[in-house]
Amino acid sequence: MSSILRSSLPLRFAAFSRAFSSTGTKLNVAELRVVGRLGSDIEEMTSKNGKPYIRYAVAVSSLGPPPTEEGAERETFTQWFNIVDFTPSRVPFLTAGKFTKGSLVLAEADIRPSADGSPMYRHRRIQLLAPSSKRHSVEDSEFVAGQA
Repeated sequence: MSSILRSSLPLRFAAFSRAFSSTGTKLNVAELRVVGRLGSDIEEMTSKNGKPYIRYAVAVSSLGPPPTEEGAERETFTQWFNIVDFTPSRVPFLTAGKFTKGSLVLAEADIRPSADGSPMYRHRRIQLLAPSSKRHSVEDSEFVAGQA
């Protein structure tokens, strides 16, 4: 019986071993992922310093708790995420017309604490998951510029 345990022991631990590498594993991650629909076409803007950047808002809708009354509909809640990206090389690609209002996108950002301890988000990438369609368009009445 003990020989069976001994022979299976190395196999169980082998799954957790790592091939030789001179770099450490990346165990700690602080990131934000937002999957939702664009509230408007991605806009190209210019900062006060004359640097180009892009701005867009992503709407994320989720269902609320089940209704307490019989026959009542479940509420839907929408959160808005306002995102800016100051990477000049991305401006032409993102403003070329593929990222339009209602498109389903994945936006990713790294989270780091700022000097005062509040979270600071650094936009990393945006990916088009599905182009917009009339069926999935975001209503103008839901979006108020400058509010999240």
